[in-house]
Amino acid sequence: TNTGSCQSVSLGSVSCGIYNAPEKGVVSSEPVKHPDPVEITCAPGFTLQPPKLLPFCQRDGSFSKGPTCQPTAATPDLPVFSKASGSYSTPLTLSLTVATPGATIRYTTD
Repeated sequence: TNTGSCQSVSLGSVSCGIYNAPEKGVVSSEPVKHPDPVEITCAPGFTLQPPKLLPFCQRDGSFSKGPTCQPTAATPDLPVFSKASGSYSTPLTLSLTVATPGATIRYTTD
């Protein structure tokens, strides 16, 4: 019969320290321990890219690759026409405006 013995080995708690937040991002100021993830919050107007990639504390004491905070794509407002659409028998002046700052309006005539 085999009467060998087993020993349990404790690796202890591995700490990766405090994660460096991405530009325009905020993380907890608490040290992160293996295998915990890092929660990142982006500033208003920014979103995590890729959205589901959260860094975590690895067994070797380093962090896995994390996301960045990228500007949220703004949906521009629709242009406003100064005249109602339709057919006109005489030339007219038409203006187009949009409330979105920096938006470009492209149009065609036929």
